[in-house]
Amino acid sequence: MRPDFDAVVDDLRAAVCRDTGPGPDGTRHRLARRLGQLAYSRRYLAEARGHFELAAGLATSDGQAAADLLAQARVAAAEGRGELAFELLLVSAGRATTAGDDHARSTALAEAVTVAHRIAGTFRREVPHSRLRDLLAEASRIAPAGDPVLAAQLAAATAWNARAEKSTPDPRLAATPWPRHATPAIRC
Repeated sequence: MRPDFDAVVDDLRAAVCRDTGPGPDGTRHRLARRLGQLAYSRRYLAEARGHFELAAGLATSDGQAAADLLAQARVAAAEGRGELAFELLLVSAGRATTAGDDHARSTALAEAVTVAHRIAGTFRREVPHSRLRDLLAEASRIAPAGDPVLAAQLAAATAWNARAEKSTPDPRLAATPWPRHATPAIRC
């Protein structure tokens, strides 16, 4: 797949950037989404995020936009940009609400709670624990039953949010030198 992608990627980039509007059949939207997926598979994270952003802007429905924003947020999280991922997940949840899609809304909210805990060090300001609890409660309340993937996402968000207060690592621990014997020797 990689050689095939590399052989046509410049033509695909040019096609998606040609300003022809969304088109009646959503072709440009689908191309932007697929390019985002392909760029992500090649680990071109910034490019993938940009394609998903374009796809969300070209979406012909709120449901499509919610899915594209979710994908964009996941790429931002992979880049270690937690605050951006969190904000994109909230926007995705809003678009899912407009689309009437409780599953997509619950997914985005659960992932937002998890991101706010897992990569909290990338946020300029900590998200208040009470807000995360409210987001998790809403995600749990609206989650349709019977989806094991969504149940796992809610369980992960619940686990990250299990304490009465949000716990954050002590930054002084990162400054503590590791004992020499704790670092394994690497031999080539």
